[in-house]
Amino acid sequence: MAAYGEDLAIQSGHYVAFNSSMHREWRRQTRSKNAILINGKGQYADKDKAKAMSANGKILAAEQREDHIFIHGDATAAYQSLSPEVTNAEREIYFVRNNYFVIVDKVDAEEPVTLDWLLHANNPYELGKSSFRNTGQRAGFYGQVVWSEAGKPEMTQVTGFPDVDPADYDGLPISTCLTAKYPASTRHRIATLLVPYRLDAPKRIFNFM
Repeated sequence: MAAYGEDLAIQSGHYVAFNSSMHREWRRQTRSKNAILINGKGQYADKDKAKAMSANGKILAAEQREDHIFIHGDATAAYQSLSPEVTNAEREIYFVRNNYFVIVDKVDAEEPVTLDWLLHANNPYELGKSSFRNTGQRAGFYGQVVWSEAGKPEMTQVTGFPDVDPADYDGLPISTCLTAKYPASTRHRIATLLVPYRLDAPKRIFNFM
């Protein structure tokens, strides 16, 4: 997510060299993306080509509607390699009135699973109980958990690249990862609001379910 001339929600990490620890342990892994982890596990990212081919995803819809853009993706197969108990993993994104985002995540499993909802940014966050804010040089954004069927999340953040050789990012910018951890459940439905704004013109979107 970029707005008002600044990158806000980012692809974390740096491409420094093929097969570097940054490449293997971070950039290839789901934990470096603005995605979810299921029971702490992401999508398959190892060297088995057959497993990599089957751990795929698909776009179910990408539509320009009257007052918003709608994108619907299915990543079920991508998660099932490491989490075979998962029966459904989908994300819907609504970009409303060229103004703000609503992200809806849907996960079903045959046994209770926890969800880690990840969001990477160039700067540390201000965290609330179910909200967060990130401030850059010219722009910022805030997020609000509008709904979670499984219960409220625990918000934490980590700055850096765990398990990566520090020499791989010496002198390079270090990003921060927000994690909203949701309690174990066989059914997750999470709606998250993201609102970018210019620092000289902050905005507020009122929401309800």
